[in-house]
Amino acid sequence: MEKQQIFYRIERLSTFEKLLNEEVLETQKLNQLLEETEDKPYLMDDATMNRSLKFYQNGIDYMPYYRLQFNRWKSQELTPEQTKKINDLEFLVDLQLRFLEYGMALSKKIAKNTIENILSKSDFEIGFEALFGKGFN
Repeated sequence: MEKQQIFYRIERLSTFEKLLNEEVLETQKLNQLLEETEDKPYLMDDATMNRSLKFYQNGIDYMPYYRLQFNRWKSQELTPEQTKKINDLEFLVDLQLRFLEYGMALSKKIAKNTIENILSKSDFEIGFEALFGKGFN
């Protein structure tokens, strides 16, 4: 089912500003946590990584809605302050999208070697990967 865009009045600009700033900070925190497990993906389980992948995909999917809202506002008569805030928010959307794409790539990398994936391998596969530097990366 396709989501329908709900447009907000320009008076909600500060709400968008607060929301987007919080989203960027939370995504940075999650990315940092993933970076800490990047060299130890076997500490993660499939359920955790599936939630991580869903979080990043939902965020990526939502970014166009911000852009549509900002374009709608820009089509109106704005004060210089409103125009600046919208430009700043567009920058934040670009930044957030980069953070989300980075987190998605990192999550996919980690998800390949969760504890469940390692336990599903034979002793030979694990030994081979350990000796020849394959897997666990």
